[in-house]
Amino acid sequence: MRGLYPTAKACGFYAAYDKKFSGNNAYRTAWIRVRTDGSVTTLTLKKQVGTGITKRLEYEIIIDDFIKAVKMLMELLPNSEYNYMEAIRERHIMDGAEITLDKWTLLKWGMEIEAKSAKKAKGIYKKLDAEGVPSPSVAVSDREYYRLKGVDYEALESRFRKKPERILARA
Repeated sequence: MRGLYPTAKACGFYAAYDKKFSGNNAYRTAWIRVRTDGSVTTLTLKKQVGTGITKRLEYEIIIDDFIKAVKMLMELLPNSEYNYMEAIRERHIMDGAEITLDKWTLLKWGMEIEAKSAKKAKGIYKKLDAEGVPSPSVAVSDREYYRLKGVDYEALESRFRKKPERILARA
């Protein structure tokens, strides 16, 4: 599938405004993401209300300006954790499901299948004859995700530390 559509450098800006852990190993977190591929910019609110992908609420709208949205979030949520990430993304539609191929900095390509049911997603995965073992979605910070993948996040963070400031300064 990779290569059917032109890739675009996607820039993502994340503001984690609520991070909480509660009893019984239940996980609760919420975050806002501003993402652009250069032509479409979205603002997404995600909220994990328990463990598992079915316990995630997601609301997304198309907006017109990546820089303005990031500046607004930084002004409205000055004490939040912020993260800047660059990735390559390809989106495809198959049998009514959205398939996204992601290449995050220092990580291998990954695939996400969003379908109306887990059964439908598993069927599409099988139909694609993809390599590897499907894994459930996890709601963890980028730092934790990189740690799970065995990558030193500190090195990556230092690589991108000044980039958002330079991008925002241009606007």
